[in-house]
Amino acid sequence: VQTCALPISAPSAQTLLPWEMCHVDSSGKFRVRSFQGNYYYAVFVCCLKGTKVYIPFSKRKHFPIVYLEFVRRIGRHPKYMYCDLAGENTSKGFDLLLSIKGVKVLPVPRDEHHSLGLAERAIQTIDLGVKAIIADSKVPRKYWDIIGEHFTLVLTMTTPSRDDPSKTIFESAYGAIPNLDLLPRVGCFSVRLQPKTRLVDWKLDPKNQPGVFLGFATLKRSGYGSILLVENSVVLAKHQVAHDPSLMPFHAVRTHNTRTEFLSTLLGYEGFKQKTEEAHADALD
Repeated sequence: VQTCALPISAPSAQTLLPWEMCHVDSSGKFRVRSFQGNYYYAVFVCCLKGTKVYIPFSKRKHFPIVYLEFVRRIGRHPKYMYCDLAGENTSKGFDLLLSIKGVKVLPVPRDEHHSLGLAERAIQTIDLGVKAIIADSKVPRKYWDIIGEHFTLVLTMTTPSRDDPSKTIFESAYGAIPNLDLLPRVGCFSVRLQPKTRLVDWKLDPKNQPGVFLGFATLKRSGYGSILLVENSVVLAKHQVAHDPSLMPFHAVRTHNTRTEFLSTLLGYEGFKQKTEEAHADALD
């Protein structure tokens, strides 16, 4: 049987500039609402280099806003965009916006997700990475959106570029070799310098504000940088921040997810071990 390929309605990615052609897909709905109010996230993948942009959002109808945030980050509209036939991608208002900006939408037929492979694979990899980081750090699951964006950065710094496999995506896109030593371990102890005006006793109070590193990500209304979980809030820090990757505060805290308690004890974390010892003591009494 002789087979023939369907006519291609877009040029090869190798003949285009970065981000002129991209794949996009969204993931959700998450059962756990993030602390920023998100239930979904979208991933845009550059067909030329494989660069990924991760953007969490709260409702599917907000996808046009997500697209505009993507455009703001890369500084342009793509020429060709592959996406599935989900409702948020086919709304009349969004379709009109893309037409005005000259974006040619290439919808993927239903049940042919392999045609959207770059975005599908990115979502699968990010989901696995987020699970692994939460299991390792014991950071509460409601910070999944920050961890997801941070892990996307890790992928950019470690994955070979599509157009030049001898380089990472980061090096190919930005012209610099990534320094992985600058990536702190998610969940490690961190401090940031506080101005004296925020100290009650500027002579004796600690100059540093202690916290836990959640990842490099975007914090709503604050921008992009190092996200720290401090005593009563989540803060953004860009300068004068220090991390201790050997100290993991949440390892000594009982996990909030009962389905991972046994995993915690296998990994030797103190929180579950303490709970088990207390249960044995109660049984003896």
